[in-house]
Amino acid sequence: MSEHNEQKVKAIFWPSEDHLTLHSKNQSGSGQLVFREIDYGDRYESWIVELRDGKEIARHNTRFIKTIQWE
Repeated sequence: MSEHNEQKVKAIFWPSEDHLTLHSKNQSGSGQLVFREIDYGDRYESWIVELRDGKEIARHNTRFIKTIQWE
């Protein structure tokens, strides 16, 4: 398990053809990004979980993220 499990994330950057795309808290301030490692029994997978008003609205696999900026 990673030392970053459940740590808040300020922003994630996606690789693209010619630039990085920023994904962070939504403008209303009710959004939050959290790093989570999930134990599937035979492997661990790490995700950036996107929460809005405490409810999960998206999950992004860290294998496809170029950079994570921590809170």
